[in-house]
Amino acid sequence: TNFTSALAADRIWFNSKYNFDSMVAGLTRRLKRWPDFQPRKAIESLADKLTIEPLGIEQPAIDLSPFQQAREQRAANGDPVHLVWAARWEHDKNADDLLVALKLLRDRGVLFRLSLLGQSFQYSPDVFQEIKTEFQAEILRIGFQESRADYWQALAEADLFVSTAKHEFFGLAAAEGIAAGLLPLFPDRLAYPELLEHAMTREEAKDYLYDNNAEALADSIEHWSQTRNGIVEASRKVALTIFPNQDDALRVGALLARANIEPFNDEDPLRGLERAVSFPKHLIAISSDTGAMPAAELISRLRKDYRTSRTPILVFASDDNFTQAQQVYGDEETGVFVVNRSIDALRLRNDLLVGLLADSDASVGQSVAEKAAVALDVMASPGRAFDLNGCVSGAIRALDDPADAVRIPCCQLLAKLAPQGASDALVRIVAEGDAASVDLRYAALLALGNIHRGAGTSQVAPSVMEVINSAMDTGEVALIQAASRASGLIGN
Repeated sequence: TNFTSALAADRIWFNSKYNFDSMVAGLTRRLKRWPDFQPRKAIESLADKLTIEPLGIEQPAIDLSPFQQAREQRAANGDPVHLVWAARWEHDKNADDLLVALKLLRDRGVLFRLSLLGQSFQYSPDVFQEIKTEFQAEILRIGFQESRADYWQALAEADLFVSTAKHEFFGLAAAEGIAAGLLPLFPDRLAYPELLEHAMTREEAKDYLYDNNAEALADSIEHWSQTRNGIVEASRKVALTIFPNQDDALRVGALLARANIEPFNDEDPLRGLERAVSFPKHLIAISSDTGAMPAAELISRLRKDYRTSRTPILVFASDDNFTQAQQVYGDEETGVFVVNRSIDALRLRNDLLVGLLADSDASVGQSVAEKAAVALDVMASPGRAFDLNGCVSGAIRALDDPADAVRIPCCQLLAKLAPQGASDALVRIVAEGDAASVDLRYAALLALGNIHRGAGTSQVAPSVMEVINSAMDTGEVALIQAASRASGLIGN
């Protein structure tokens, strides 16, 4: 019936290319059982009338912004990752893989919470009852949500949207999960890759697709949980604060605490200086008005002592004197950052991550810089509400770090933010040739393509096209693919 209807129609619409390809594959299989005439040409002609029209989704029935803020706060607190699985409770949604993955996570000591959503039926598979029994303590929501508002709230409360389906022609619930602000984890099959590619490249989509088995799903959930905790670990620091005014000290201390930084204040600048050099901290925060000792002198003394010569210093200034403080004290190259006292905790955390990236061999350690690089890349992913514009300069400087574990995520971050100022640094990476790893050059080439997307070769610096063309001649398949992709993004 579908075949004859499609033949008779002037135009045919499908909600995904996968859906259309599935019909064609089914027709082709049936042809093998036809003893006489096999209308292969007729099947092939269907593509000429095809239009792919993805399903629309209704606007969320609730305000999502409080849930996004709560999601970021859970990450900052290191709370267990919250998973949501939403589908009909039937065999083709493959909840068996979900059960196995959850058991693996439990065995590995990965903490999680679960919302198991969807409509159940009289003869729903037994696996759902087993999940309810096995993970009663972890389940926060279960079953069919009575209203659209309840459904959207159940989605928005979570961190990751997980699918295990073996039958999916579009993925409406998955699209709604993404719209609710969740990171997706989909099997690498059915319509899911195509769904993601509406918002990102195929290469970027790989981060949200797992190999089609329960162990791979558990690995992906564990990876995202660790990455999420990496943001916390990379930003959780101890700070010495020097604020003569106690109201200022409390206000800035509360701001630092919300950003996962434990503050210890000293109101006396000289005593604070002694404490700073005697008991080094990850961070020093001072007021632009330090009373008896001018802030400039305090900074100078801190920088002259080898124990605090590389410790990041934040100078908090009010709206009235912020611009002047930036001119007098600001020197990001030496790790002195002027911060507006009205800054929010989220932006402050981003700026701290930049500070760590810019000095990855400091006492805080290479491993923290690596976590920071990965954290920033994750924070720049589609659907995340971070403002990362302040991180660009730090990410560019981090491209000079010797470790690929820092440089590659920074390339991926810059590919997403696409700042023009990163182009020269990325060109230098590709120009390193064999001195740089293939994976690093691959990431740099893709970043160059995204930064100059649609500009055309005539509007791009010759050095950019030179390194892209040189990558074409390397003989490395991955580099040739990346260079071709970059060239295609730039256009003629």
